[in-house]
Amino acid sequence: MSLNHSSTPVALRPVEQGEAAKAHVHQLVRNSKSSFYWGMRLLPEQRRQAMYAIYSFCRAVDDIADDPGKTGDKLRALDEWRERIRHLYCGQPQCLVTQALAEPVERFRLPQEEFHLVIDGVAIDAAQTVRMQDLEALLDYCRKVAGAVGMLSIRAFGMPRRAGPEIAVALGHAMQLTNILRDINEDAGRQRLYVPEELLQRHRVGGKGIGNIIAHPRFPAACADLAGRAIGYYSKTDKLLPQLSQRVTRPVVIMMEIYRHTLKKLDARGWQQWAEPVAIGRCRKLWMVLRHGFLHSRTSG
Repeated sequence: MSLNHSSTPVALRPVEQGEAAKAHVHQLVRNSKSSFYWGMRLLPEQRRQAMYAIYSFCRAVDDIADDPGKTGDKLRALDEWRERIRHLYCGQPQCLVTQALAEPVERFRLPQEEFHLVIDGVAIDAAQTVRMQDLEALLDYCRKVAGAVGMLSIRAFGMPRRAGPEIAVALGHAMQLTNILRDINEDAGRQRLYVPEELLQRHRVGGKGIGNIIAHPRFPAACADLAGRAIGYYSKTDKLLPQLSQRVTRPVVIMMEIYRHTLKKLDARGWQQWAEPVAIGRCRKLWMVLRHGFLHSRTSG
């Protein structure tokens, strides 16, 4: 199986490696057009570089699950990333992405176990068919693929430990549930359905095969139920954020508001129209940066 080109070993001097690695992850983030980019741009340089590296790691392992290939090949590729993370924490980063992570790992004490949790979560996506039996399994998945990213990010943002981990997990749940609801049609094409069987049974959604399930007339009710849970996690995050300074939380708020606005657009579109794509335009994202970043900081400073 071919891996993302970011895994290619390089033979440069340490200073050259560092500069090449930073340029590489910055370009990856810019090319991704991710909503995270808008929040990351507001961070001071060292913290911004840390987030670029964290995002690039997540993107590299996520691409393994999403690319065509056999499950066994994908799991072996993910095991290679586990080895890369081990070498990183032994002071021997072996590819551009882990070289970009080397300084942030040391400076911000990024927990090694959270990188491994991300890989564990992506391994779930690598299966030929993905289904969630109950809400507990779904939230465990969210903790791995989103909460773990949050736990790494709060270190890069400089959030104190008294509220940071709670924010990371609550917002991770909210944003990942939003992703799941946004990508129902795309995920179905990959034989993935994250709306748990527990909710499907509660709303009497039957059918064999993912295509039949999402076409069921009561499937929208299960989606609305899951959306309500996402709203609850956004609300929990709202209650936690005032415990920290606005200077620290500003990038988090921007990311959160972009995702929350996506959920609102999905709800306004209607859950019966799950195949109709919803996206947030560049101008809207820029307005959110201005509103929750620069303008808000000036009026409250």
